[in-house]
Amino acid sequence: MIRAYLGGSFDPPHLGHLELLKHAHASLSQLGLAFELSVIPTQGSPFKNTQTSFEDRCQMLSLAIESMSLAVPICRIEQHLIAPVYSVDVFSQLRDRYPRDSLILLVGSDSLSQMPTWRRSSRLPALLNCWVFGRAEHPNQFGLAQQINAAPNTKQSDLTITAQKLGFAIAHELTKLSELSGAVFFDAFTPPAISSTYVRSQAKSAANTVNLVPKAVARYIEQNSVYF
Repeated sequence: MIRAYLGGSFDPPHLGHLELLKHAHASLSQLGLAFELSVIPTQGSPFKNTQTSFEDRCQMLSLAIESMSLAVPICRIEQHLIAPVYSVDVFSQLRDRYPRDSLILLVGSDSLSQMPTWRRSSRLPALLNCWVFGRAEHPNQFGLAQQINAAPNTKQSDLTITAQKLGFAIAHELTKLSELSGAVFFDAFTPPAISSTYVRSQAKSAANTVNLVPKAVARYIEQNSVYF
């Protein structure tokens, strides 16, 4: 069983998140293997100051997922943990729950570049696989899958070096992530460059967020005065 997870503050969930989930779901479906794609809203990230309540973010996330008509459950594993919560702790718990399943963490290329600074990052290859996507604002994203074997002095190869130093093996096909852990796959897909920070700055009116969040999320924000 493949269990893939997209974590984030989802403050709020936006169309960039949804496009990434759609791509991941379609890609996993093509493998012909049993899988579950889930989202993990953070209780408190060590890298972000999240003010919006966990319940508000879960409500918005539920509305956003409903707009896709895909089965993407919300994993509330962090709900009762004390912030800040670290990836190594979350995936240690998930590994205890699912000792025989492949666990995959979906991350942006910018997050992978920062992964060596994460708490107990050397433990991660023993717990999970990484599925890395481009980020429009991150220089490593351009031609990621095609350029990953580029010369060592190119920015694209920096990600390979980072992953290997952490202890991940480079997978050239997504199907390799069906193994328990320890592999990293670089996907050329780059989701739309939408910032949750920018969405929050525009959120006083649903009209301002038409091309940023699903309509149901915009209504929830406006009706519950989430950001104002």
